[in-house]
Amino acid sequence: MNGFVAVKSYKKGTHLSVKKLVKHNLTTRYQLSNGTYVTANKKLVIQGNY
Repeated sequence: MNGFVAVKSYKKGTHLSVKKLVKHNLTTRYQLSNGTYVTANKKLVIQGNY
């Protein structure tokens, strides 16, 4: 293993099911139902009621 993690991108408008919000120091991430994490940066993630 070379120490790098594979990165996946989601298309704009993709709905993700969030399991919980994880805070680590100054970084906040969403844990998805499949166990992966995505950023909670407001500039990259748009939240809505779906």
